[in-house]
Amino acid sequence: MTVIASSATYSSAVAEATTYARWILDTFRPHLQGPILEIGLGHGGFVPDLAAIGDYIGLDIDPEAVAEAARTYPGLRFVSADIADRDSLAGVGRVRSILCCNVLEHVPDDRQAVTHLLELLQPGGHLLIQVPAHTFLYNDLDRLAHHQRRYGRNDLLALFSEQPAEVIRVDFFNPVGFFGWGLNNFIAHDDLDGAGCNAQIRFFVRYLLPISRLLTPLTRGLFGQSLMLVVRKR
Repeated sequence: MTVIASSATYSSAVAEATTYARWILDTFRPHLQGPILEIGLGHGGFVPDLAAIGDYIGLDIDPEAVAEAARTYPGLRFVSADIADRDSLAGVGRVRSILCCNVLEHVPDDRQAVTHLLELLQPGGHLLIQVPAHTFLYNDLDRLAHHQRRYGRNDLLALFSEQPAEVIRVDFFNPVGFFGWGLNNFIAHDDLDGAGCNAQIRFFVRYLLPISRLLTPLTRGLFGQSLMLVVRKR
């Protein structure tokens, strides 16, 4: 299996988008309780806040991302594992919360991955998932980020149809981002970390994120750039 470098799946300006990361965590915060397992380390922007909530474990399929996180946050636990491979998860242990933001869309067998994540949860624990929404929005940016898919609401719910879990909520997130991503359907991209992509992110965070945050309660049942799912393990 070819492991794609974690840094190749997002634009570098995302690492600067601390207000966006905080918005995501605020959305999930009522269900976050240690020990917490974070799936996909990315730029590491969630680590300090999650570690402040309770015991923390960071997991990524990319060994280089794990090594970098360990250097940046000494004293915290980081492991290299594949959520689609049950055996590689054997030493992780059981946790109360799993945060899986923008990871499932990279996994060929997402149903199997969800099964494995639920096995890592203690009964009553929560699995918190963010994925890109709306299949018709798939464009060059998704391809460059190595996305296998985007999700409709029913697609995401179907992953849990025969699982020992109860869906607590599933909402669309970031309506302004929905329109921004849609506009990129009409723009050709050949570099996820190019100046154009990073400029878009910085403009959104500086000027549009507060508007999108205000609008999300009104649009969460209709549309958004992402889907946010909370499930409780039975």
